[in-house]
Amino acid sequence: MCGICGLGFEDRALIRKINDALIHRGPDSSGYYIDRNISLGIRRLKIIDLKTGDQPIYNENKSIVTVYNGEIYNFKELRHSLEELKHNFYTQTDTEVIVHLYEEYNESFPKYLDGMFAIALYDIKKRKLILVRDRLGIKPLYYTIEGDFCFASELKALMNYEEIKREINPVAFHNYLSFGYVPGPYSIFKNIKKLEPGYILVRENGKLRTECYYDLEFNEKTKKSEEQLGKELLSTLGESVKSHLISDVPLGAFLSGGIDSSSIVALMSKFSEKQVKTFSIGFSEQDYDELKYARIVAEHFNTDHKEFVVTPNLLNVIGEIIWSLDEPYSDPGAFPVYYVSKMARRHVTVALAGEGGDEIFAGYPRYHEWPQDNTIKKYKTLPSPIKSLGRNVFSVLGENKLRKYDKIDSLSKMEESELWFEEKINLFAENEKKLLYAPDIRESSFEVINKYYNRYQMSQLNKKLYTDTKTYLVDNNLHKVDRMSMLHSLEVRVPLLSNKMVSFVSSLPPEMKARDNNGKYLMKKTMMEILPNAILERKKKGFALPLKYWLRKELYTSASSILDKSTVFKKEYVKKLLEQHKSNERNNDRRIWTLISYEIWKKIYLEGINYKKISI
Repeated sequence: MCGICGLGFEDRALIRKINDALIHRGPDSSGYYIDRNISLGIRRLKIIDLKTGDQPIYNENKSIVTVYNGEIYNFKELRHSLEELKHNFYTQTDTEVIVHLYEEYNESFPKYLDGMFAIALYDIKKRKLILVRDRLGIKPLYYTIEGDFCFASELKALMNYEEIKREINPVAFHNYLSFGYVPGPYSIFKNIKKLEPGYILVRENGKLRTECYYDLEFNEKTKKSEEQLGKELLSTLGESVKSHLISDVPLGAFLSGGIDSSSIVALMSKFSEKQVKTFSIGFSEQDYDELKYARIVAEHFNTDHKEFVVTPNLLNVIGEIIWSLDEPYSDPGAFPVYYVSKMARRHVTVALAGEGGDEIFAGYPRYHEWPQDNTIKKYKTLPSPIKSLGRNVFSVLGENKLRKYDKIDSLSKMEESELWFEEKINLFAENEKKLLYAPDIRESSFEVINKYYNRYQMSQLNKKLYTDTKTYLVDNNLHKVDRMSMLHSLEVRVPLLSNKMVSFVSSLPPEMKARDNNGKYLMKKTMMEILPNAILERKKKGFALPLKYWLRKELYTSASSILDKSTVFKKEYVKKLLEQHKSNERNNDRRIWTLISYEIWKKIYLEGINYKKISI
């Protein structure tokens, strides 16, 4: 695992300065390739091939050079096939397959890679630079779109290039207030973009072009039985976990006690020769504490288990966390990941985690609380008198369960995606943002969702999974895990997002993912004989802070003080949000935290205040 950076010109002092800003991503060594047309830098965290794997890495005649961040899990198979094609290798590292794949397959080489990666490859003879981001965006990559070209694994590294203007992108800011993160391909700054997952960027003759080499596909029909699918799922997941165990340094796992992390730990215990090391975070507030479930799994599989309890006074690291996250970001789950990464790094250099399971296997309640396609089809065939009777019955019971059925029954595709967008947003809706600040754009944040929701013809459930995989997974969850783990020089791997796992789960019919108002149907059924019942039967719970309580007590005064000084948000509406929350009239914890996070980010990235001087 590493940090990479580059310039489209020669500047030895600048590339070293940018590269040094990534030292937390790679404290073990640094490397450079510099000529009059290019400057490449790499900070390396040594994981595989500790002796000969330092980058940059070249092909046989040194006409191709690469620096890259990540892991290629199928590199041994690729190496074998490339050696049969007469390619010669001089290291044992996974990096070297990249230059030989390019020799063999030119710009289509990323299609052969199974892993998490951000790659910079330079064809010296053609003076062509190729940047690549992995299929689902597990590893980050930023680049400039105006002025002299440069790129880096993290936005903060690019801030060392003084020519880059720190000018806020109004669309990105507007979207942040709805989602709590900045959806790609935008970044918070106007002249910087994120390379999208599954894309390559080519810079040749001073011009940029981007191309998609991978997109998630859903095949909703299968003739296989549920039993066959269960066996295939277990085999595919086992193969993925096993491939993610390749390491020349100590390795462990994050364990929340949910089905995803528990399944990974179960299979790690099966394949590992040593006792598996597991790490968990808890809270004193029982509504948020998951330690009891993590302990059940740890005891069941006899892991070497470590725990840490987060308390409100530990929020004094908020400056460091927001600095590490690069862009405005308000998911409080960053704090638990920060602490579990810090704890794990004392014992291991690599940790496996369950990220991605909810997005590919429909784990979130918002997926299965909606009526599914087959239910809507049946509802549409009912005579009007039956529908009317049903509405009356539910009305007497004080419920409104048919509201969505009625509404979706008559919706167009656009209206359907708008309805899901409204129900998905738990921060600021469009009308609220007008009360909060004075936006200078007309574009609605709904466009972020609609861009993906109606791209392909498929079931409602898969539309949601596709949309969230393209937005929430990459720019919220994977972003959080990458920054918090790499801040502590810890590599986190996500076996549920391997090529074969994603391809297999995407091929399942919707009813194998969500059924009977529950998600992860086939996953739970498959793991019944492996995991303890308490894990399979527990309700879904997020990996988050108890902000709801803290913002009514310990943090209320600090929150009020920070927001009262804001020059961006309207004081009257902010005061209303705080008072509503304190009186328990409305839970505004995420809304308030979104505003606080932006104000602290602004201090660090726009006002130049050292993050070490910031606390709450």
